[in-house]
Amino acid sequence: MQRDAVLKKNITGVFFRYVTPGVIGMVGLSLYILADTYFIANGIGRLGLASLNIGLPVYNLIFGIGALLGIGGGTVFSILHGRAEHERANRPFTIAAVLGVCFSLLFALLGAFASGPIAALLGATEETASYTITYLRVILLFSPAFILNNIMTAFVRNDGNPHLAMAAMTISTLTNIVLDYVFIYPLRLGMFGAALATGLGTVLGLLIHLTHFLRKSNTLRLLRMRPAIREILQIFHCGISNFITEFSAGIVILAFNTVILKLAGNTGVAAYGIVANIAIVCTAFFNGIGQGVQPIISTNFGALQQKRVWHAFLLAVTCACTIGLIFYGTGILFPTQIAGLFNQEKSPELTALAVRAIHRYFLAFALMGFNIITITSLAAMSQLKEAFVLSVLRGFAVILPVLLLLSHFFGLDGVWLTIPVTELLIALLGTVFLLRVHRKLKKV
Repeated sequence: MQRDAVLKKNITGVFFRYVTPGVIGMVGLSLYILADTYFIANGIGRLGLASLNIGLPVYNLIFGIGALLGIGGGTVFSILHGRAEHERANRPFTIAAVLGVCFSLLFALLGAFASGPIAALLGATEETASYTITYLRVILLFSPAFILNNIMTAFVRNDGNPHLAMAAMTISTLTNIVLDYVFIYPLRLGMFGAALATGLGTVLGLLIHLTHFLRKSNTLRLLRMRPAIREILQIFHCGISNFITEFSAGIVILAFNTVILKLAGNTGVAAYGIVANIAIVCTAFFNGIGQGVQPIISTNFGALQQKRVWHAFLLAVTCACTIGLIFYGTGILFPTQIAGLFNQEKSPELTALAVRAIHRYFLAFALMGFNIITITSLAAMSQLKEAFVLSVLRGFAVILPVLLLLSHFFGLDGVWLTIPVTELLIALLGTVFLLRVHRKLKKV
């Protein structure tokens, strides 16, 4: 990793060098699902769109495991490099890789033998069951590629090669989009084709990441070692906030699907699928900024460069909040056009529900970026308790009660307002945590 550049060069230049490819990579990853959403909505219809949204929690879980091991291990890797402990830095890489293989095999077995029960557990109805089962089976069988690709993305970026991570994700995403079109339209493979395109695109991304091992500047090595429980827990501690963010997104989607199904049926779930998938893209910008700035914060934190840590944090928050406001403004100005992209059947009911959802749900984007950057940065500074608390509260501990309360009193409008209200509450608490951590670190 280019440690001297991260510690000594102009922080703004270093920030954009790491964050730009990070954002492109994460947005590319989110476009996997958005491409599936677009082609399924227009090639299969609202039941296909509803089925995709029903299956998304499993995708979130798989991606969350990759984030747990990749971001957690990458954070430890960067902190050790910041302390000039270069030999030890490959221990978290080896542990993350081995655990990634173990989790992958478990998910693949579930895909082969338990896709039906999982679909039923997620709330698939008689209308959507066959679509959901097909999608889940393929996604779970490709879980080794998803998890290992996420791990490699994090470590390649932390090893000073963010542009390769960006290239891998960009090429992978473009491949997925092309294959989505080919499999769903000319070949008419339906949900199987959409999931297969996603899996094959990810395999290509993983292969591109592996070329990092051919570079002379590569410091990543797989070691023959016996990991200590303490080392595994350290990786989990540093990655748990990212895991909670991803996994809880799946729990929230499941909870929203359940409530909306009762209030508005499968068409309501399809409308939620539209706003939720656009939210995934917006969130990807924020996660890309957070993951891009993480090596900068971790390395400078390890070297006790506190001013550079907070400078990088403020740059990240400024970028995230600006992007959030752009997304919000776009939703306010063009809600009908956005809904129309995913409504080839021209259903007036779906359009009306989606427009109303966009007007309310998109309010959350104004504060969502601040919260994600705050959580990621606290974890990068080893402030694990604060990051964990915010992750749990933002992930499900606040959202679920707010969802039940607002949907009870305001119906479907209450559902759409759940995320904005939650983000506001978390932003207030996150500000308190940041001020407290800033005072504590000034004494170091």
